[in-house]
Amino acid sequence: MRRDGFTLPETVVAMSLFALAATVLCQAAMNANLGLMRLEQKEDAYLKMDWVRDAILAITDRATIEEGGELIFPRHVRKKPLDDEEPQLEEPDSSIQATWEAEIFPTRVLDVHRLDITVTVERGEELAEPQQASYFVYRPNWYEESDGRGSLLSEKEADWERQQQLHGM
Repeated sequence: MRRDGFTLPETVVAMSLFALAATVLCQAAMNANLGLMRLEQKEDAYLKMDWVRDAILAITDRATIEEGGELIFPRHVRKKPLDDEEPQLEEPDSSIQATWEAEIFPTRVLDVHRLDITVTVERGEELAEPQQASYFVYRPNWYEESDGRGSLLSEKEADWERQQQLHGM
């Protein structure tokens, strides 16, 4: 007996496997697309935060940094239009402004401080969620007497002298 085609159960199984594979591939494609969209949003946020960090670290005075301040984003840091949006010409009053606050904490490493920055970006009347980031910075002139830097320095100098005497130098 000769068969010219597939039986009904074979066809149902094949169609089920095809449907399952198509569903999995479509879900994977949608997840990849969502991941790319999130990455673009994070890149925008990181670009702004990096620019603010660089602007804050250009300030060398500890008291000025602890006061906080306001910054206006330059054109290259502002949000870029999406693919389906038309780029709009910016008016002089359409600038994006950020307010920032910073806290400085001593660390166990001499002259290294933890700098916690909170940035709130204003877009017209709408305030975006505050962005927070922590950075470790080397600033020898930011110490306070309460940080114990003087005693740390004298301990290090005494240790250095002991090491020099041990090695006959």
